[in-house]
Amino acid sequence: MASLPLTRLLPLRLPLTRLLPLRLPPTRLLLLGLPLARLLVVSLVLASLLPACSSPSPSDAPDAPPSAPPDASSTPPARSRPHPRAPSPRSLSLTTPASTAGAASTASTASGSTASTASGSTASTASGSTASTASGSTAAPAGTCQSCPPWVAGRTVSGTTVLFDPLSGDIVSESPGGGLGGEVDLACDPWSSRVLVLEQALDDEWGELAVHPMDLPSSAGDPPELGAREHEVWVDGRARIAASPLGALVFEEAYTGQRWRLVAPGMPTSSMPAARPQSLRTFTGMDGSFQVTALTYGFLADSLELQTATLAPTGPVAGPVLPLAISAPALPISVRGVWTATGLVLLAAKDGELAVAAAGGAWSALGLAGSVLRVEQAVLLEDGVTVAALLSGEVDVAFVRLTPQGQAECAAGLSLPGSAPSSDRFFSRGLVPAGEGRVIVATSSGARAAVVSGQCPLAVGLDAGFAGDALRAPIDGCFLDE
Repeated sequence: MASLPLTRLLPLRLPLTRLLPLRLPPTRLLLLGLPLARLLVVSLVLASLLPACSSPSPSDAPDAPPSAPPDASSTPPARSRPHPRAPSPRSLSLTTPASTAGAASTASTASGSTASTASGSTASTASGSTASTASGSTAAPAGTCQSCPPWVAGRTVSGTTVLFDPLSGDIVSESPGGGLGGEVDLACDPWSSRVLVLEQALDDEWGELAVHPMDLPSSAGDPPELGAREHEVWVDGRARIAASPLGALVFEEAYTGQRWRLVAPGMPTSSMPAARPQSLRTFTGMDGSFQVTALTYGFLADSLELQTATLAPTGPVAGPVLPLAISAPALPISVRGVWTATGLVLLAAKDGELAVAAAGGAWSALGLAGSVLRVEQAVLLEDGVTVAALLSGEVDVAFVRLTPQGQAECAAGLSLPGSAPSSDRFFSRGLVPAGEGRVIVATSSGARAAVVSGQCPLAVGLDAGFAGDALRAPIDGCFLDE
């Protein structure tokens, strides 16, 4: 084997005397370097041969190296956040105290004829025929609910914010509230995986908007976990809230007037003058923008109007104000609206009865078996032709079947213990649709699941499998991507 100079084996640009700083003559250094060079070359050759001899063949290789991660099927999927998406159009409405009813439920249709049930509750049908049930409530629906929100946000009598199961009423997660003592509103925010909670002071002079983050589950079907309450912003006067992809929408009535504004994290936003909404619809427009339409009484509370707005990152931008060609019944102020496939349908209390009208038509009174003092909220059920209305008076919840033209065809009502949540000229949240012909109703004595079935005359009752005695309004459905 030919010998190589040490300077070739160690290709550093330094003199050999610097590498071996010995005080020896150069000839002695070269004599020392030759044996070292031979030894180094032999080691390099042997090292190059070892890997080829020791590496296993593909057939002898193990199934997976020790450092490889386990099979994906054996590990929980990564937690996902909700994808920005437009919520389906939904309507919200107002509230005021309802008379406390007894334990027996009542039902009626537009004709006012009556029939008795085994529990002593009364029901009326268009033909006057009788029907009976074992307890005045219908059987619970099947254990699956394709159209239910997976969870519903609400409150308890002690002021705790909770998530509960819309099928059973079981509380699955809870977090303490702020305890300010005044009115409360809440809204589920699917875009940011959180529950917005607005609590008012007792004097209604101010309030606080806070959020409860929702820790999404790692397994589909498991409930999210409500996080601790976090302060978001202080609010002037009385207010209500709604969720949007850009932040929390706040509808305020303060000394500075009535206005809508956007609360976006870390971004100053502007507000726009607008009347307080009685019913609210939020949706994504054809151009992808987030739209808001509200039924209001106007700034002077003397006419029915539709206030429209487009939500921008800097705040709501006012759109046209559309006067309605129908007059509201005399006081109390309690007109509510739902948006159907054929247009806006209005509900109101008129001369002690529930009245319904298309936006451009006339009021039609429905003869429920009991007086109606106010309409507090109205929501459209899954079939698109049945409206559930939260009422104050001797009837607490009513179901109205609509014709394709938006006219009332028949109605039936139920009286429940407790009173409906109360609000003056703002919308309220005491109803959440939860399945075909099924709606959760929250009163001062708890939450119940009311059900309706059949064509006219309607059969109404309660889902006996739902237990919500600990729950209170406001309530809102939480549609989350888990």
